[in-house]
Amino acid sequence: MKIIADIGDKSSMDLVFSGAGFDIDAIDKALHFREILHSRGLELSDDEFNFSRAVFGAWNYEGQMVTEMAVCAPCGFGKSTMLEVWATHNHKNKTAPWGGIIAKFKRSQVEEFCQAINTQAGETIAFPLLGKDENMTHSEYLRQFELQKRFPILVMTHKMLELLTVQEKLTEFTKWYDFDGDARRRTQLFIDERPNFINTESMSLEEIERLVDLVRGVSLDTDGYEKPYYYKVRKTSEKLREALQKPINKGDERLFEVPPTEPFFKIEKELFYDWLSRMDKLGNNYNLLGAFAEVVSRGGSVTVNDSGTTIHIGRKVWKEISFMNTFILDSTAMNDKHYDVKPFNRIAPVLPENAYKNLTIHNCYKHNIGKDFFSTHKKGLKRTSKLAREVAQKHNKLAVVVYKKFYNSFSTELAPEVETGNIKLKYFDDERASNEFKDCDAILFLGRLHKGDPYYIEYTKLLTGKDVNYKSRTQGGKTYLDTDVQDFYQQDLVTDRIQGLERTRSYKSKTPKTVYMFSTYEEFPQLILEDLRGATLKSWELPFSLTDKEQKVTAKRKFMEWLERFTDSSVQDVKCKEVYEKVLNTSEPNWKKMKKDREILALMNELGIYFKGQKILKK
Repeated sequence: MKIIADIGDKSSMDLVFSGAGFDIDAIDKALHFREILHSRGLELSDDEFNFSRAVFGAWNYEGQMVTEMAVCAPCGFGKSTMLEVWATHNHKNKTAPWGGIIAKFKRSQVEEFCQAINTQAGETIAFPLLGKDENMTHSEYLRQFELQKRFPILVMTHKMLELLTVQEKLTEFTKWYDFDGDARRRTQLFIDERPNFINTESMSLEEIERLVDLVRGVSLDTDGYEKPYYYKVRKTSEKLREALQKPINKGDERLFEVPPTEPFFKIEKELFYDWLSRMDKLGNNYNLLGAFAEVVSRGGSVTVNDSGTTIHIGRKVWKEISFMNTFILDSTAMNDKHYDVKPFNRIAPVLPENAYKNLTIHNCYKHNIGKDFFSTHKKGLKRTSKLAREVAQKHNKLAVVVYKKFYNSFSTELAPEVETGNIKLKYFDDERASNEFKDCDAILFLGRLHKGDPYYIEYTKLLTGKDVNYKSRTQGGKTYLDTDVQDFYQQDLVTDRIQGLERTRSYKSKTPKTVYMFSTYEEFPQLILEDLRGATLKSWELPFSLTDKEQKVTAKRKFMEWLERFTDSSVQDVKCKEVYEKVLNTSEPNWKKMKKDREILALMNELGIYFKGQKILKK
């Protein structure tokens, strides 16, 4: 049995797989999984089948797992289907009590998954634990916390799981009661897609001032007077505000570090319980006290912009997931630096050599299309919309991914194409865990997701355990001067891009899939290609300028289009002079330069065309 593994804890890995080779139940589940895929016209290779068998063996392990495991099968492999098989097979065939918690990225996915499981089982075995929305009364919201105790499978969103872990409540949901009223374990925790292992807490000057007022209000509301903890918080906040109000001169860095104001600051017990008792009244301000304690005792990175001054600090979450046997289903986990936050055992299947042979990536090396592109170039949005329309004409259905800030503007510009279904429009970060692109044969990324300097800086500080250089340069694209920050930033961009393009189900696709993207960094598309066996990378020459006043098509572009037409014609050879004078309308010196152009020569080689003397011939 061959699988790819990145071992964070060998003893834990050995323990989990010690009985997998003799696990008949795991084999039965793997056979059932293969039958389902076969019914969908999909076939598993021997290596893929053995990987699914190994995964089911790990999922069957009922002892205490010491180290969490990431299952790194590619998008389209069938990880969600495997979860359905695990649940329904256990329900129908397992005699011993079993149970688990499953976390999905979105609320709609929670509801859809429960419906699928319960339909296949013929009864309710999976219960959705949902956050309160406009369709749910407060009593209905509270009642579901009692109802969930009746079912072996509890399904919730990432956000709900994070809330339970931060509040140290997850263990309360790791048991359920059978028909006889006996308590049973929910042993496994499945997290579909990578959660945020680290949260970046932020506090603005206005929020610091609001916190002081809230602490005073809580004190008065509890006992009618200003308690000593209020004066302590007020005095500490004054020190913090002083540190944050650093004068910013023209040319100064607008991102700087502030050391701990009071390294040993702790929230007093009386304040903690007074604050907790007013949780409902505090609403969204409830987290301010915890964030304040973090930034005061640890310091952080400070940003100054038109919105004001804000301090940021990274904080590890998800500590309680180690209590359960935790599996994260994430196609890009193997090379994702987010998992360096703690030891993880990561496993992946041995992929077929040409698993992505029908995937072609077209990268434009002239632009990055950052958010500033649209403010710098007034016609940028209209021209990128025009580009999207032209690309869409070449495909049945094009997914277009844009910045959330400009989503509504693109919705207006591309309304006719969206209405007809020729274009599907989404914004960055929302394409992760989405199945809405699976019927698209192409995807266009108009930019890439930058999560803000504090995200990369604070995450790197927590991963490396050391201070970092805050400085960066933007010429030719964003680059951090600190190598650790830059490595994390670049790998995060690669991971997000692979997550996005895989939503078109390019893995073992029987139909051609095409990606269009922008990056002036040559290594960026190359790093993406490393994870996509059999995929092809091509340089993308835009049909028109996105920045300047629209120009006529260049002679180079004309010649490349002519070469495409020439290869389909019955003509075998053409005189060079006839081409550059009559077709391209260009000079002989310019023609000589074009004959040496690497992109033109690469295209000619691909088409089977070559220069010989003063002629252009077909091979």
